[in-house]
Amino acid sequence: MFSLIGVPNIDFIGKRKISFMVSALLVVVGIIGFIMVSLGKANIGIDFAGGVMVQGHFSQPVGIDQLRDAIRTEFPDAQVNEVRDFSFPNAFIIKTKRPGTDAEGSQRAKRIEEILGTQFSGNQFTLDSESVIGPAVGEKLRRDAG
Repeated sequence: MFSLIGVPNIDFIGKRKISFMVSALLVVVGIIGFIMVSLGKANIGIDFAGGVMVQGHFSQPVGIDQLRDAIRTEFPDAQVNEVRDFSFPNAFIIKTKRPGTDAEGSQRAKRIEEILGTQFSGNQFTLDSESVIGPAVGEKLRRDAG
């Protein structure tokens, strides 16, 4: 009879202690993760927690550190990321977490535009998109994902 592997001789019983230890470690990590998410201490994105995302571009180059400093004076939890897009140079995505309501989220987006208009008055900011994900939508996404 033709066999590529030969006679398998794996000591599964001898490796059971290692398998139990690895399994127990994974269970503990899973429980800790579940507790962190339940208490709200996990760093989850705006899709699950609710938040505001503003995407736009400037007419002239802007340093990302300057932009972060300008936004974080009022929104310390804001995440500012540069977008590399040839159709829209100098583009950025700004995300903030957990508005109380959808209306409050829209106010945050408008406030971000105002901050950019005053801090970079000589540099035109064009809003490309604005997304407000309310806590109810975030809760539904979290429930469906888990």
